[in-house]
Amino acid sequence: MKKIMILMGILLLSACGKESTTDLLSIKFGKNSVLELVKGEKCAIYPNYVSTSSKKLMMFNGLDLTGSNSNKGMKNSLVLYYKKEDKTIFYYSVQLLDASIYKKLLNVLRQRFGKADYRDYRSNASGSIDFKHDRPYSYIWEDKIGKRLFIVVMYGTDNVRLNVMINPSTSKEVPGMAHAGCWGDFLYARNKKKDDSYTYKQYLEDEKSKISPARCTIHTKGKE
Repeated sequence: MKKIMILMGILLLSACGKESTTDLLSIKFGKNSVLELVKGEKCAIYPNYVSTSSKKLMMFNGLDLTGSNSNKGMKNSLVLYYKKEDKTIFYYSVQLLDASIYKKLLNVLRQRFGKADYRDYRSNASGSIDFKHDRPYSYIWEDKIGKRLFIVVMYGTDNVRLNVMINPSTSKEVPGMAHAGCWGDFLYARNKKKDDSYTYKQYLEDEKSKISPARCTIHTKGKE
């Protein structure tokens, strides 16, 4: 089965046949066809996603996300996930292996959407959380107008992942939500209440007897 999927990806490289210069921020989830978007670009098409490192598809609000890591021998890449029924995109992920880009990406997101709505910190090897150097494991921006979530996951300065998705109704609806921490649970609670004015602060107050204060309230600390 694995060999068949790889063969399909290779064979379908030739299916991309029309020029495209789409900025990732302009993608409309549930509307844009993945096949139309990748026409003319070198890409591999699989049953539920497309993978590419094309410069014409890796622009984010004008920022060029292409690059490479010579030590790892790999390029930055984009994966577009699409629905099998109508081939429309519902989620995309960019892997950045070039350490020079991630700070520029954070600046672009801050300029476009303001301060991050949530920052998730993880314990270091000693079991403590390093607030002093303000190094979050992930950042989340919620675009209420566009109904999207932007999650930047920091595996390291030379391994950063940008996950962009439809603002989900549950924290388990989209793969990228695994990095959303308490924010994913908050979204679930807000959607259940059907109240867009419900805030994260209210959620923390309502759930204070059930959640870990060290894990869920730290988004207010640091420089952000």
